[in-house]
Amino acid sequence: MQKYIDSLVEDIKEAKRLAPPPFQFSEEYEEFESQMLEAENTPPVTSEQLMDLSPNQFPPSDKLTDNQMIEVINTLEETFDAFCIYIDLPDGVPTKLHYELLCEILNEDINLMPGFTHHYDFCSGYCPDCKISTYCNSKIDDFNT
Repeated sequence: MQKYIDSLVEDIKEAKRLAPPPFQFSEEYEEFESQMLEAENTPPVTSEQLMDLSPNQFPPSDKLTDNQMIEVINTLEETFDAFCIYIDLPDGVPTKLHYELLCEILNEDINLMPGFTHHYDFCSGYCPDCKISTYCNSKIDDFNT
């Protein structure tokens, strides 16, 4: 499995080359307005369309060691950063859950708008169904009674 993980890590690193260059909004109002309209109408795309990474490339967590998951997590988060996609998880989230949450992102459409960031904190606001509520500092205790 390690050879496969090494190859996957290389594929994830290679995906950085597809990241768009830094975007700068114009200081001229008409051009700025046009840029904003274009950004607002950017269609969502799959991770495969955006980064050439298929969710199918990522093995189930139960097939990986903690070290393999950590290697994939770190590389994937670096690549996400290149696309202005930021991951924000509370401290203490286990490696296995962290890996699984990142893999879930790869199954979602991503609406990446030029000049903006895309932030994942994995919080729906509804604590009883939250996968990370055990580790969350913001959870509402009333939900847990």
